[in-house]
Amino acid sequence: MNSATLDAKLILIADPHLVCPDPVLHGKSPGARLQAVIAHINEYHADAEMCIILGDLAHGGRVDEYRYLEETLAGCAIPYRLIPGNHDIRGNMLAVFDGTRTEVPGFIMWAEVRPYARLVFLDTVQEGRSAAAFCERRLAWLRATLDASQEPLLLMLHHPPLALGFPRLDPTALDSPELEFLLHENAHRIKLLAFGHVHRSIAGQWLGIPICGLWSCAHQHTKQRQSPCLDDDVRCDPPWFGIVRIAPDATTFHLRTIELDALARCSARVAEA
Repeated sequence: MNSATLDAKLILIADPHLVCPDPVLHGKSPGARLQAVIAHINEYHADAEMCIILGDLAHGGRVDEYRYLEETLAGCAIPYRLIPGNHDIRGNMLAVFDGTRTEVPGFIMWAEVRPYARLVFLDTVQEGRSAAAFCERRLAWLRATLDASQEPLLLMLHHPPLALGFPRLDPTALDSPELEFLLHENAHRIKLLAFGHVHRSIAGQWLGIPICGLWSCAHQHTKQRQSPCLDDDVRCDPPWFGIVRIAPDATTFHLRTIELDALARCSARVAEA
């Protein structure tokens, strides 16, 4: 498909889990891995409309971690949008990214109208817990937002809105019959629902809605078994990100990984710093 036929191209990144001042998590540097993704975006995808990071921005939710993220994203050639994940703390996030939009007080969620669709950014976090939540205030806002017009929709959130067959993570999925009913009513309009959290590549259909989940750019979950030790389930493959291509007659999702030599160069620069 020639890029001239595209309505838009979006970049998706999930779960960077930045740590600071100690740059290592599970034996790797999340900062170097995110920098490698950004360098690749700048070289090959600077024509994208925006980069959307689907939560778990900072592993500890600390202000210095968000400052580290801000410094890292300053090198990104395209605009970015940030939504929170269960590792994030909204107040600390907003203290650094004070320009982040919100249309629901107390949460970080909003909608943006584009020529090709309405982008809806959802906050599924209940702070201090891994499990998702979607209270009546958030639901009321989403209902009003969807009722306001009939254009196509792209939904971005951190937690998956359904169980995926992963024993350890399924209890943390977003379980809301009211939200499920609302999305089912609007399924014909939803081009894509994208999420992070599970650190796995997921694609399929739910309620007639195309869904995709992303590998984390920091580390991946593999066995997905019940285990009290997270390290039993972690692998640090090269970082991943997603590309959403929106054309007049199709929306496609591509997964892309970063070459090892590019990752090594970014890791060396972070180590020197």
